[in-house]
Amino acid sequence: MSTSGRKPEPSSGDRITVSGGTFHAPVLGKGKQYIIYGSAPTALASLPAVPAGFTGRDQDLNDLLESLGPSPDEACPAAAAVVSVAGLPGVGKTSLALAAGHAGHARGWFDGTLFVDLHGYDESPVEPFQALEGLLRALGVAQVHVPPTLEERQGLYRSQLGALAAAGRAVLVVADNASSAEQVHPLLPGDGRHRLLVTSRNTLHTLRGRLLDLRVLSPEAAVHLLDAALRIAHPADFRIARDPTGARELALLCGYMPLALQIAAARLIADPDQQMADLAVELEQDRTRLGRLDDAIRASFNLSYRHLSDPLAETFRLLALNPSSDITTEAAAVLTDQHPEAIGTLLAELAQAHLLERRLAQGRWRMHDLIRAYASEQADTYSRAHPRAARAYERAQRRLLDHYTTTAEAASTHLAPDPEVVRSPHFATRDEAVEWLDAELPNLVAASVASSTSEKQQRIVLSLPRVLGSYLNKYGYIDEWLTISRAASQAAHDLGDHDAEAVALEAFATALGRFRREREANDALEKALEIARHRNNREIEAQVLTNLGIIATAFDKPERAITCHKQALQLYTALEDTHGEAAAWHNLAQAFMHTGQSDQAFNALDRAASIYRQRGNEGGATAVLLSKGITLGQVGRLDEAITCFRAAAAAWHERGSLEGEARALSNLSGALLNAGRHKEAIPVSRSAVEAHRRMVQNSPVPYASYAGALTTFAVALYRSRKDLGQAAAAIDEALAVYDQIPGGFTQHREVARETATKILRKLGAGKKNVSIRRQLEARLNPAGSTPVGRKDRWLSRRRHLTPISPAMSVRLLVAVNILGKLSLCAWVAVVGCGFFHARQAQTSVWLLIAYCVIGLIATGLVRPRVSTYEPYNRETSPTTRVVGCCTFKPLLTFILIASLVAPEQFGPLNAAGEQLARTIGLA
Repeated sequence: MSTSGRKPEPSSGDRITVSGGTFHAPVLGKGKQYIIYGSAPTALASLPAVPAGFTGRDQDLNDLLESLGPSPDEACPAAAAVVSVAGLPGVGKTSLALAAGHAGHARGWFDGTLFVDLHGYDESPVEPFQALEGLLRALGVAQVHVPPTLEERQGLYRSQLGALAAAGRAVLVVADNASSAEQVHPLLPGDGRHRLLVTSRNTLHTLRGRLLDLRVLSPEAAVHLLDAALRIAHPADFRIARDPTGARELALLCGYMPLALQIAAARLIADPDQQMADLAVELEQDRTRLGRLDDAIRASFNLSYRHLSDPLAETFRLLALNPSSDITTEAAAVLTDQHPEAIGTLLAELAQAHLLERRLAQGRWRMHDLIRAYASEQADTYSRAHPRAARAYERAQRRLLDHYTTTAEAASTHLAPDPEVVRSPHFATRDEAVEWLDAELPNLVAASVASSTSEKQQRIVLSLPRVLGSYLNKYGYIDEWLTISRAASQAAHDLGDHDAEAVALEAFATALGRFRREREANDALEKALEIARHRNNREIEAQVLTNLGIIATAFDKPERAITCHKQALQLYTALEDTHGEAAAWHNLAQAFMHTGQSDQAFNALDRAASIYRQRGNEGGATAVLLSKGITLGQVGRLDEAITCFRAAAAAWHERGSLEGEARALSNLSGALLNAGRHKEAIPVSRSAVEAHRRMVQNSPVPYASYAGALTTFAVALYRSRKDLGQAAAAIDEALAVYDQIPGGFTQHREVARETATKILRKLGAGKKNVSIRRQLEARLNPAGSTPVGRKDRWLSRRRHLTPISPAMSVRLLVAVNILGKLSLCAWVAVVGCGFFHARQAQTSVWLLIAYCVIGLIATGLVRPRVSTYEPYNRETSPTTRVVGCCTFKPLLTFILIASLVAPEQFGPLNAAGEQLARTIGLA
């Protein structure tokens, strides 16, 4: 199935989540091998380091820790679940919060720390649902499993934190730079064990938490900060000690604000010969020219800016043109049109002046929001005074945006599923390309929403949905996909480019479809369709109709889907677009199957395959072959489906498509199991698991049906009675993957649990599998849940009388199992002895035969085996039950023969058998 570099991704149950972009292939719904994503790594230590030279806040730090720490008296708690620190910009709120977070973690109060910068006072502050997305990823939720709505994200966020609290783990969440209580409310943990620490320039009264107002430093603490900063840089620098009066004057002029003091200290460090009094005079002159609220900070900015060399000042102004506050050395080199080594030196000098921060990641830099605002003011002032500079700044910004988009396009070549796509040499590996996209995504999104009247820059914004669509879809950045496509649509509208607007609306609708916002997605597509028809652009019209059909299929409206795909097919045929025509037939086949029109579906698939083969498109033909196998499985033609899956797997393997091969192998193993060919399914399902594992290793987010393949493998082993220990290990791994997937896949999760329960019952009590048995028992029965099996349920109902540990539960199960087997052996001996006495009494042969058959079945010695084969689509194909051969048990067979030959050896069991024969009138 090809989708212009993207693929539809099924959601939970039988419903489909639309994946975005322009689709030219079907969305395979019910009966398709479902897609499972593994867990993402947790990042429970994301708190940045405390800035060097943090000092003068001992009492504030103690007060904050007292509010955050665990309370010894729950009746009158000293700690609060939410603590808000408010204060002026530059007063040191973030530094205090970081110091408190690290101190609390060091004392063992918190097992993990999360940090999110809300950018509350930027032009584009972080919305709550965006903040929750980052926090969920840090909590181990893979990006593709982050729910679309704010309410769902909030619920999942609290559930993840609740699970940690249930395990006895506490987390501190630091929400920095919030502008309002509304921005923070969705981040409240919900469990009293966790803490939320908020910093804001405003006092957030409505948070219902502890409120702390952070004031400026005391004069002594301010002077000490200056001295500490100088002594860190040069331990022999005693200027503060030699001139305490000048130091107090300098601290006063800085308003005792830590940010202004750090910048003043940076000036002193840069010029070891400068004295306190001289710097204080310069700063006082700046303050007299400023009459605004933050005059101390602005004066310190002015002081540092005036002392920059011309190249440094120009670099400082240019950095304000970057879309966000974070930039790499490479991007800065493009922005300033300099060599990376030269610009790296200038950036380091700006960092020494405390006008830039060096990030932990190599080659990355960040500007404080206040400094960035000041740099932007200086750039505006300078460009108004120098018209040539204004044009130069516009060229620099366009050059930077070109760099971001061309590099993103190079990275996207490594994400294309088609192995024939030429990979850009700019990135050596796929992981390197994804790492770059992850790091630069904030800049790319900020670039799309930045206001610009330049046509060239708006054209760059128009290209972003096409360049980033595959990446955003694949890794689940649907919020960003929605923002970028909306911005592209607006840019096209402003430019009057109606064709581009239709394409952007199409992408926008696809993102809405991922959010399950059907009505809005349809409205956007209808608008795009109207534009395409008004412009008589039949190519765009066909693409829009294709997406309308896909969304209709996804939202269970197959009749509308058939209409849309037929119209698209007519347009592609008129355009002589054979690729679009083949894809339309492929999409149409899926819509036909949703209405149960299997004959029309097979005809459409044959037409699609014929066109693909004529064009030499082996990838498209193989995708159709896979779809045909699924369709055959839905109508119960399993042998033909198996043939299709085998051919598709071989074709994908030959083309080097690991994803296609894994999907085909998964479907093949399922078809073999449904056909009752269990032994054949074992090696195929094992190959499917290995293929999926390779996919997991090659991607930061597993995007294949890994847990499904593991479950199928375990079922194949269980039904064949081959290596139940390995089956248990496979289903345990499948359940571990499901445990990392929040919500959804309920049906598949229950199938895996049911399979695990069956395997657990068959493992037996031997020492060979004791480890995996206990592990699987713990997986199925977490603390407080009902154990497996009827015996376990009997025990669980009485646990309120005598609580027992999981280990004791396993021992009791083993004992009950042994007693049950001994009782069964005794019952078989009784039945056998009864048959002996009935034969001695010369009972009728027919009665003896009836006794024999009933006795064998009653003892369980012979048991008719009923196999249940589940179809791909339960609505179109009924469940099939096949009665197979009988199952014989060697031990019980031996006991039966012994009781028939020498019943006197069984003592009381022989007497019981004779009594049984007399009771039923056979002796």
